[in-house]
Amino acid sequence: MEATLCDVCGRVLAAEEVRAVLLPDSSAVHPTRRDLDGLRPVTACGPDHLAAVTVELRTRDWADEELWAGQIVRALADAAPDQVGRAELARATSLSHEQIERAVTWHNTQIRRIDPADHGPLPL
Repeated sequence: MEATLCDVCGRVLAAEEVRAVLLPDSSAVHPTRRDLDGLRPVTACGPDHLAAVTVELRTRDWADEELWAGQIVRALADAAPDQVGRAELARATSLSHEQIERAVTWHNTQIRRIDPADHGPLPL
């Protein structure tokens, strides 16, 4: 059985101590369940730590483009190399061409801002 840790202090939790919620977060993309995209699972050891992480996530700005970029990255990871064009990407993500364009622009801007030496742009 996998240990459950508090997201704030890292303490290993007994089953009866676990406080868990799903909080809105545009950076959260589930690896297999699209219905959980945009929801970050949060685990805490008690009400104080749950409140702290809730405040932190709720004060973070939501960016649709960030969520869409994550969905594109997931679709690209699931696809055969060099086999994903815009039409296939739209089908795989359920995003419009405009949403894909906005997500790619957002992603590439973030990458250049964070560390242009380590990451390349999303290819499209």
